[in-house]
Amino acid sequence: MATKLPPNILTYLATHVDKKDRLNCAIVCKQWTEPFLNAYWAQVYFSGYMLDKLCDKFDLKEVYQWNAHRTWALNIRLFANDLKYIPVLQQTYSRIKYLKYSIYDEDIFAVKIDWSLWKTLSHLELDFQKVELTIDEFLEQLSPLTCLVHLTICQYIDNINRPDTSLTDMESIHSYFPHLQYININTLFKPISEKEIETIRNVEPAHTVTKIVLYFPYIDPSWIFYFAHKYPNLVTCNLRSRERKPRFYLPPYDQKKYQIQPQLLLSSKQFFPCLQTANIIVHDNNYWLFYLFYDTLQRCNVKIKHATIKFNENMSKENGLNSWIKYLSESVISLNIYSSCCNQSIPVETNPVVLYKNLTVLKILVCPRVDMEIILNYCPVLRSLYITDSMIHSPEYPLSMHAPHPLQRLEIEMAKTSVSVFKYISFRCRQLKYMKLKNIFYKPSDMNETGQILVDMSFSQLKVLKTSESEIDDPEDIYGIISPFFLHIVIEQIGNVGTDQVQAPRSNWYHLCVDKTNRKSRLLAWELGRRDIEFCQRYLKDFKRRKGREKKRKDMKRSEYNYKLKRFWKRDLQHGVLIFRLKSVETYFLYEKDDRNFFLYLEPESEPESE
Repeated sequence: MATKLPPNILTYLATHVDKKDRLNCAIVCKQWTEPFLNAYWAQVYFSGYMLDKLCDKFDLKEVYQWNAHRTWALNIRLFANDLKYIPVLQQTYSRIKYLKYSIYDEDIFAVKIDWSLWKTLSHLELDFQKVELTIDEFLEQLSPLTCLVHLTICQYIDNINRPDTSLTDMESIHSYFPHLQYININTLFKPISEKEIETIRNVEPAHTVTKIVLYFPYIDPSWIFYFAHKYPNLVTCNLRSRERKPRFYLPPYDQKKYQIQPQLLLSSKQFFPCLQTANIIVHDNNYWLFYLFYDTLQRCNVKIKHATIKFNENMSKENGLNSWIKYLSESVISLNIYSSCCNQSIPVETNPVVLYKNLTVLKILVCPRVDMEIILNYCPVLRSLYITDSMIHSPEYPLSMHAPHPLQRLEIEMAKTSVSVFKYISFRCRQLKYMKLKNIFYKPSDMNETGQILVDMSFSQLKVLKTSESEIDDPEDIYGIISPFFLHIVIEQIGNVGTDQVQAPRSNWYHLCVDKTNRKSRLLAWELGRRDIEFCQRYLKDFKRRKGREKKRKDMKRSEYNYKLKRFWKRDLQHGVLIFRLKSVETYFLYEKDDRNFFLYLEPESEPESE
């Protein structure tokens, strides 16, 4: 297959292989050697002892130098004792395109770098910790970098009362770097004077800029007025919050300004006519700035297609999600909703009560309560739904009056819910094809007396089902000692819902365990044989008596993934069985490796049947 693929495709595929495996892949096949080595050395990180290796001819100096031509991205983290390495880095990696440069010491920043040696840079990300940065002077040092298209400047200092970015500084950025497309400025902005307001109308637009990331709570509407004139082709605007700064420094609501500023914004020659994506963080004492921003967009007939709204834990219900619906409901097609606190006593309204006519992708993160019925009713064309760190509810029984819904993809992680929610989803969402469930906490009442939890989705014909680490929600068992996640999982396919045919369901029983054959541990989903299933069924009939009475053994210690050895499969029955009842499912995955953040497909492995 490798001979049929061009090198650039192989290099792209190599980036999706774990870095520690890329060198092995480069040895396996001659056609793979260059693409996998290119992917391995593409991005190099240097800090501390790694810098010593770069300069030590008895260590890895030659290896780094031999592969320097492959490196296009460099990530450097420097401290005071690393000054000597700067010339070596510039000499070795003189043709890099991307540089992330983190400075954690004032002495490092004081050293002047000859940036002309890195004039090929197209992406520059600067991260300053406890460094007093003078923007205008520093921009002059960077002036040789005329090829920059991406510029990020992040500054974290203790003195938050000293604004350091002026209108002149912003104009200088574009004067030095005329090809910029992306700007991320994490500094404090100086107020714009009334005299400067009129000069803004005549600024030279930066037509190449399509995305900006700014820290909106420190920017008043006069800055938005400037950005509207400066960036007429802006597509994405991230209005973020400086989370490291105390919130009492945010600008308070000012009724007088609120009445005057809309006139200023509406007087712009044009107000972000190309804007499609807006990401904002809302606080109770800065919401009026966002009202001005969105209200002006609406008056100028700018339709936002992608939006992210994050609510502070102090947000009142009056300024919650539904107060923004009028700006988004007609046009938004993808929406992310964040709530920074999951305390149920906080009155954050996170369920839409106005119709989203075009919304197809919805992500809800950290929400006190999610009502599936409201989401499905008010998002009639939703195709993909992701929910995490939330409590999910729905009507206990689906009603025939509920309209079918076209939802096709559902992902739920770290959520408290009940089996009735999935029954409701299955009834209403007959087109559901992909479902991922991770760290689901079911109600104790969902488990019957035989130790079984039945996730009944009899109307669902899934192409892919992913499930991992689901358990009973026990508030007193915070470490999962009493009720670990389910290690016995049953996939039941009935295949005859809505027909007159009588057909026995097809059930596959699995035990998640560790196999140490040949002294190497591997995780597997062992499929139980007929007689083992019969044993499980007899055990579960007597579950109430046998639960928690299994004796512990020293050699039964769980692995790092909280799994027992395969031969102890019967003892995990005392924790119950999780059953998925589906009309059909083509492929299912029963475990996800946390350290590599991907699902491991467990091929069913049969064992000799035993009593």
